[in-house]
Amino acid sequence: MVALDHVNLRVQAGEIFGLIGYSGAGKSTLLRCVNLLERPTQGEVWVDGQEMTRLNKRQLQSARRQIGMIFQHFHLLASATVADNIAFPLRLARHRNADVTSRVNELLDWVGLSEHAHKYPAQLSGGQKQRVAIARALATRPKILLCDEATSALDPETTRQILDLILRVNRELGVTVVVVTHEMSVVRRVCDRVAVMEAGRIVESGSVVDTFLFPRHELTRRLLAMDDESEANLSAEVAHRQGNRLDEWPGRKLRLVFRGDAVYRPILSEVAQMTGGHYSILQGTVDVIKDVPYGRLLMQWFGDDTAVAQAIAALEERGCRVDVLDDTSSLPVADSPRPLDDASRQQGSVNVGAGAGGDAG
Repeated sequence: MVALDHVNLRVQAGEIFGLIGYSGAGKSTLLRCVNLLERPTQGEVWVDGQEMTRLNKRQLQSARRQIGMIFQHFHLLASATVADNIAFPLRLARHRNADVTSRVNELLDWVGLSEHAHKYPAQLSGGQKQRVAIARALATRPKILLCDEATSALDPETTRQILDLILRVNRELGVTVVVVTHEMSVVRRVCDRVAVMEAGRIVESGSVVDTFLFPRHELTRRLLAMDDESEANLSAEVAHRQGNRLDEWPGRKLRLVFRGDAVYRPILSEVAQMTGGHYSILQGTVDVIKDVPYGRLLMQWFGDDTAVAQAIAALEERGCRVDVLDDTSSLPVADSPRPLDDASRQQGSVNVGAGAGGDAG
């Protein structure tokens, strides 16, 4: 049985990269290949300039100290205190007791658990357990942090807090982060780029903004719950509720996507005034992906083909992406699909760049 099939992944130093897909897609297996918890039968694994599969046992142990990892179910030592859990990798690496104590106290303060140092995991909440796991993963000052469904067992508010902590790890410590998840909300909140996986393959990859706003693969659209059929059903329902008045007036159904500064400008009213057109918004979303604001509208633009074409051109000049959802024979066609990035065209390797690492505190 093949778990990963001709997968290539390139993660840039200092970014947060997401791996998303349904259960069984191969996400966790791919993640575990990075630190060789799973050893691939073919291909290469490069981490911070080292080809991991060629390292001997001692070299691999040293390389793994630069790669921290956290899990869905925390994997804490039940019989050890919070402080001892964080100290565990440092003691394995035979650090001096004074250095271990200093580092543990530094990390306890950084993750906000100083008052819980002498408690045991059973006395902690799920969010506190994951904070301990993050502190332990950071103990050896790694350059890379691997997160395997790290928020799946947490409630929404605790998930937000842990994701904020992962963002701090990336931004304040310069650590490269790879996140495995099946939740698009996690990718939306923290990731810079994302790869969508299905049956052991990467079916789509790119920046999170482009992947969310312009999904190319059917799986990505399903994960986003934003496929054309749902929009068509919504349009039909809106038309029915309005007594089919939308069909009585000439026009076209459009999907409009805009981001960045365009979100805050009165683009629709500007274009309508300039072209003498009218429009009706059937569905709309304004939100933020990572730090990028965006808007997505399903709308009806009224007018003859010439007037609608003029409106589309004016919208695109203002930085909007416009897709025509009904008959397009006399109108401009939507942009061609985005090409795969260079990493997606290559075959059979995993390459993870390391961030700076650094001290917490």
